[in-house]
Amino acid sequence: MKTKIIFLLLTLLWSLPLVADITDFDYQTLTSFEFVITEPKTIVVAPRSIDQTLWQMAKAGQFKTLNTLDRIVSAANIVYRDNKVAITMWIDESKTINAWENIINNTGGEITAQQGHRLLARVPLSALEQLAMQAGLNYAEPQVMYSPMGLSGKVISEGVKATAVKRLHTKNFTGKGVKVGILDFGFAGYQALVAAGELPAPVATKAFNGQTRVDTDEAHGTACAEIIHDMAPDASLYFAAVTGATDEIWRATHWLMEQGVDIINFSGGGHNDAHNGNSLLDQMVNEVARRHGVLWINAAGNEGETHWLGKVLDNNQNQRIDIPGTEGTDVILLKSQGQDFRIIVNWDDWHDDSQRASARIDVDAYLFSLDPKTGTTIPVAQSNVLQQGRTRPIETILQRSQAGQYYGLILLAKSIPSHVKLHVFVEGAQIKPSTAMGSMSIPATAAEAVAVGAVDVRSGKLESFSSQGPTDDGRIKPELSAPDHTRSVTYRGIRDDHRFAGTSAAASHVAGYAALLKQMQPSASPPQLKKLLIRAVRSMADSVPNNQSGYGHIDASEVPLVNPVGTTRPHGASDFLNPIREALGL
Repeated sequence: MKTKIIFLLLTLLWSLPLVADITDFDYQTLTSFEFVITEPKTIVVAPRSIDQTLWQMAKAGQFKTLNTLDRIVSAANIVYRDNKVAITMWIDESKTINAWENIINNTGGEITAQQGHRLLARVPLSALEQLAMQAGLNYAEPQVMYSPMGLSGKVISEGVKATAVKRLHTKNFTGKGVKVGILDFGFAGYQALVAAGELPAPVATKAFNGQTRVDTDEAHGTACAEIIHDMAPDASLYFAAVTGATDEIWRATHWLMEQGVDIINFSGGGHNDAHNGNSLLDQMVNEVARRHGVLWINAAGNEGETHWLGKVLDNNQNQRIDIPGTEGTDVILLKSQGQDFRIIVNWDDWHDDSQRASARIDVDAYLFSLDPKTGTTIPVAQSNVLQQGRTRPIETILQRSQAGQYYGLILLAKSIPSHVKLHVFVEGAQIKPSTAMGSMSIPATAAEAVAVGAVDVRSGKLESFSSQGPTDDGRIKPELSAPDHTRSVTYRGIRDDHRFAGTSAAASHVAGYAALLKQMQPSASPPQLKKLLIRAVRSMADSVPNNQSGYGHIDASEVPLVNPVGTTRPHGASDFLNPIREALGL
């Protein structure tokens, strides 16, 4: 079926976007666009016990259509390695865990983690059809993939000065006795910096990335460790390396807890799950804090400029989701920045029971290539997952492109039983209009996570790309802000300005800062330590907390110490620690 949609673009009075060069699209010269939306003749309908995308992968593997398989894996960012796909299985009590382990092992797969009535597993594609027929399997879906939140003589982070932590260092609060776990995507070059005397050797390391070492090609973890060391030079460091798969993060977190860490820094995140604080990773973070006494620090995300948030509405009844600010065209404009880009459409239509996939609203995404000179459009991609009451409320498109190419994204909803929040995240392209509000990454959305926004150390202003709250369930995020764009020895010779930009850098500053406060009050629980962190900031707005900078920028000059000028006190002296104990209600 073809639906021909013609609309006039007489004058588009969009406000200036945050990324200015998208305005070179000459709207005034365009008279009309013609979008021909072709719906697929047939949609592959999966059994109710398995996600449609997984089912498409299984069929592609069965019929040896490797190009199709590669396209599905790349577009949906699914973990597929060594001919096995990473899945989450929702099970009931009709089978024991041992029974499920035997079933999965017999298919050539393995269970990698367990949380309540969910199993995380890696299984061959050929096993999916067999698993779909198993009694006791409520649903199987792809595992979520997460990624780093960094943008880009001995170097000491400029964040040390910007946060005034030297004030604590001079009182011998350097993180001594505090264990900090760094859960990250690779620690390339770290051993060379240890040999050069730049950084200390970690106490322990472990790889959960399918390799035998943490020193991979990715230097992101090294840059985070550098900042944490600068902030808390005597803290003990523990490294866990992952590729970003949910089960890897799960196992790495439990290993770090076994090491007895006090703080975990995760400068990563993603958007392929619920943004209401109930995703699987959010629940893990809450458990880590509440049951195991570990403070979780998380980068807020860098999607403040590459995100749009609205509601699933169609006031003009043309089957297209309304995009306010587009003069009724309901088109989201994209401009490619490189060879390819990914679109994630995610709407808040998740199951109440710990976010089991149960989307009721069926949204489809259509992408068109635009020619500003001729006003012509060419359909280039579409995502038509059939949301059938169990499938996840997500559509994804991966588009190969050249830098500077323009695209138009149209979202269709065939039925709208209720108004829900809808997010569009774009990786590798500019977006117009854009909405910073609601762009918080997962698991920074967790209730117990300390989410951290980024403040440019050179200007003292909040970064425009720094992700903002609220969460889909209305909670204020982030809690704190901290420096980014700080000089980094890790990126010397890798980046022209040697600077580490992004909320990854900001979170690392907070993790180091938290280690200093933990040393000052070793018995502080995660809620108490979080309370002290929130108190020891300088406000960046008239109203706090807020969804831009949280309670404010971390600032050691706000730590409630009492120390007479010109005097020294032994480590742990009670006279200047009493205000901290009072702040914590101890």
